[in-house]
Order: sequence, then structure tokens, then C-alpha cells
Amino acid sequence: MLAGALATARDHGTAFADYERGTRGFVEQNQALVADGDALLFPTVEALARRDALLRQGSVTPQAAGRPEHSALTLPAFAVAA
Repeated sequence: MLAGALATARDHGTAFADYERGTRGFVEQNQALVADGDALLFPTVEALARRDALLRQGSVTPQAAGRPEHSALTLPAFAVAA
């Protein structure tokens, strides 16, 4: 998206502003998830023990679908150079 903004804007300042405007919502939605993931990055000993037990039992299944925030970015169509 940044490359497309740089290629189509009249100057780099406008391109960066366009890029930020186009990605701001996506970035904010995903940054809001950070508090949910901190336990995965810095788990307690007890949390690791529970995870290991679940893995040994084979009772861990992946999520059926990802979070909607992860796919909330719609890429614009940019003109293709000839």
C-alpha cells in the first residue's frame, strides 16, 4: 500500500498521509488486541504447564477462523504501469 501511495501521490508527504489514512483503522483494531496476547508472550509457569498438558493430550485444536481484525484491511486497486 505504501508503494502504491508513493507511486500515485504528487509528493511523498501526501503519499505518507494517504497511506496512514488507508491503514489507520486496521492498525488500531490490531493494536487493540495486544492486551489479549501478552499472556502468550509472557506466560506464567502455571499457564505453560496447562498448555503442555493440553498438547500432550492432543486436545488442542486450532481456531476455526481468524479474528476479523486480522483481515480488516482492504487493499486498493492500483494502476499497473505499462
